[in-house]
Amino acid sequence: MNKSEMADKLASKADISKGQAAEIIDIIFSTKDGEGIIAVELDAGRKVNITGFGNFSTKDRAARQGRNPATGETIMIPAKKYAHFSAAKGLTSGYVPMSACVISERVWDVLREGSSRYGPFAH
Repeated sequence: MNKSEMADKLASKADISKGQAAEIIDIIFSTKDGEGIIAVELDAGRKVNITGFGNFSTKDRAARQGRNPATGETIMIPAKKYAHFSAAKGLTSGYVPMSACVISERVWDVLREGSSRYGPFAH
């Protein structure tokens, strides 16, 4: 499921327009600086807990040594802060409706997109 498909389903369930549904999804999940509710909270160092769904938080990754695969040269990889999602028991217990799993998949996509380009969580 992509964002457009999610907006379609939200629009039909909430009896709102597809445009309004897409805007709601952006308001919650956007990773652009200062836009998405979840990203803004994580950037400020706060956790986001959605009971029955899961917790969003940030974690720190320590600086470490790595290797440049092209040259074999040892390099230092800097420390960074990254987004972390911990699924609630309901998402992992096997009693989850399929719709919750689809939403969870979209959340992971957004988090991967935000952290892979050193989005609002990089400090």
